[in-house]
Amino acid sequence: MMRAESWQTAEVPGPIKAILVSEPKKVAELLKSSSNPVLFLGFQIMDLSSEGFDPMDIVGEISETTKVRLVTSSKQVLAELRKRDLKDSHILPPIELADRLSDPNWEGIDGGGQHDLAIFVGMPYYFEWLILSRLKHFAYRHLKTLTLDPYYHPNASRSLPNLPPNRWRKFMEELASTLRGG
Repeated sequence: MMRAESWQTAEVPGPIKAILVSEPKKVAELLKSSSNPVLFLGFQIMDLSSEGFDPMDIVGEISETTKVRLVTSSKQVLAELRKRDLKDSHILPPIELADRLSDPNWEGIDGGGQHDLAIFVGMPYYFEWLILSRLKHFAYRHLKTLTLDPYYHPNASRSLPNLPPNRWRKFMEELASTLRGG
């Protein structure tokens, strides 16, 4: 059985904790049911690659099969997104994104309205913890959050459990397959 415990010891998220999402099908349903999702890619997304596996391929699948807008603060990640022809990608510092996502009147990254789902992957754990904490307290009425990191983030609305690299890779590959309809 998977446990919902903070990956970083001694961090106390408070009484409201993320719902554990342990099935790729549930993540796919959440992505497809969202009307205006945004996916923030931290600079560590490139570090999550392993032999024969590139998480940027999964990002491509998510981008092609859902209405997600891609955002990063890293010029290297942005260059990689554009190299893969994922043109609907933007650059914005994560604190700025959190500030804007907290504002229910923000018109979204491309002017199409406030986002209803914010997905995070590839950020330093402690930094993502703080951003998710802010969104949990100041954007809870209009925004759900999801993390695709291999670590449980209790401040998100939904989070993957703590997963070893091989199980996280399998989860992400199953997510891509589910999004493709296979």
